[in-house]
Amino acid sequence: MGKCTDHVKVLRFFIVRDMLIICVDGSGLGSGISATAFQRHGISTTIVEIDPAVYTAARTYFGLSDPGPEKVFLEDARGWVSKRRAEVEQGKTSTLYDIVVHDCFSGGGVPEHIFTLQFWNDLKTIMLPDGILVVVSPPYVEYVID
Repeated sequence: MGKCTDHVKVLRFFIVRDMLIICVDGSGLGSGISATAFQRHGISTTIVEIDPAVYTAARTYFGLSDPGPEKVFLEDARGWVSKRRAEVEQGKTSTLYDIVVHDCFSGGGVPEHIFTLQFWNDLKTIMLPDGILVVVSPPYVEYVID
């Protein structure tokens, strides 16, 4: 079994400029280990976390550094990704993500609204054409796509 930051080592084989981490109730952000590791490698990291208390705890107790202005969004990922897609399609933003880490499970379950075909299509729109999507998933979870 690998360490929780092994996925960061793979990045040395890619030129990564912009990274997006999508989290739900701390499942992905947690103590901020992944976000901190990406930032230490000079990767511009955007965080979408639904629970402000999780982000505050990661900053206060686990040393997560401030990713900078317009890099932290404390809101539901489905709405954020949908808004971001509209911005991309309207030409209001030029930032597309090289890598997206979708780490959204808690207690053995997944929030169904961010495992839908619409969500995946929206997410694809805000990624580079050759971007990488990493979906962190608990074992033995059955996904149903609407």
